[in-house]
Amino acid sequence: MPTDYTPKLQAAKAKLQAKGMLMQFVRRTEDTSQMPEPGGGYPVIETRTDFYGLKTSPTLAEVQMGLFGGEDLVVIMPGDVCEGRPDTTDKLAFQGKLWGITTIRPASPTELDIIYKVAVKEVGDDA
Repeated sequence: MPTDYTPKLQAAKAKLQAKGMLMQFVRRTEDTSQMPEPGGGYPVIETRTDFYGLKTSPTLAEVQMGLFGGEDLVVIMPGDVCEGRPDTTDKLAFQGKLWGITTIRPASPTELDIIYKVAVKEVGDDA
């Protein structure tokens, strides 16, 4: 019988809301249901999802184990912030900036990823 991780996910989200800050998960995908634009390429759909995340730094142990290397900023975010898993084409928006995801690590390796730790680098202003 599959384990119900809903209570654990809700508890993790409550902790992030209490200690974290409001952020947005930004995913851009091509709308292949439309005709390609002149000159090539499909129209891009941007989806933004609000969530509470916590800014931190990688721990010494995480750096020594090679989980994070050279990143200064890590965001702890809930596992249900997007459909599927986040990837390095996704972005986060907070503090008026857009941040590219460089590394993704599930912080709770279960059947359901309850928490992610993602390393981010600033990629520009959030318009």
